[in-house]
Amino acid sequence: MLNRAHIKSHYLPLLRLSAFVLLVVVILSYLWQVNSVATTGYKVKELERRISILQQRNAKLKWQAAELGALSRVEEKSRELGMVSNDQVDYLVEGKSEVALGR
Repeated sequence: MLNRAHIKSHYLPLLRLSAFVLLVVVILSYLWQVNSVATTGYKVKELERRISILQQRNAKLKWQAAELGALSRVEEKSRELGMVSNDQVDYLVEGKSEVALGR
């Protein structure tokens, strides 16, 4: 029969090796997780920066659209294009629909 000293001397190196391998796996898992969190943080910061830039561009485009759509701007552009205003509008009645006729 095997005595305890023989069992300890036979399995102790295997137990130490297993503990060491487990420790290495835990440390590598921790490092991978920390790296993943840091990488995700950088990606979030970059996306937030891009969102801010796009919001600024959107605000500028809205302002330009409002400026270009202003009545005074439309009137100015129509004069530049040689358009004239029409103060008299005649309507033609055909059946039940009405159609505007400008002169």
